[in-house]
Amino acid sequence: MYDRVPIQGWEGLYEVDTEGNVYNSITGNQIIGDHNNWGYARVRLYNKYHNPPIQRFFRHRLVATHFIDNPYNLPQVNHKDFDKDNNTVENLE
Repeated sequence: MYDRVPIQGWEGLYEVDTEGNVYNSITGNQIIGDHNNWGYARVRLYNKYHNPPIQRFFRHRLVATHFIDNPYNLPQVNHKDFDKDNNTVENLE
């Protein structure tokens, strides 16, 4: 089992783990998502009340935001092995 934490702003609705998987907190189902034109994996989060409104998130940014310290507030997340589908915390910087 990987470490799982609630997604900021979506507490009680969605969680992300250290492998980049996103889960519905209520059902426990994994969110599949898609890829953008540049090949980055992303997920679309929403709830039936649209509060907060529907949002898309890149998986690598969710992992970095929730599991990697960023004391200098750097704006980018890099894949160490250049594989955009490898969104594990160990592969991101």
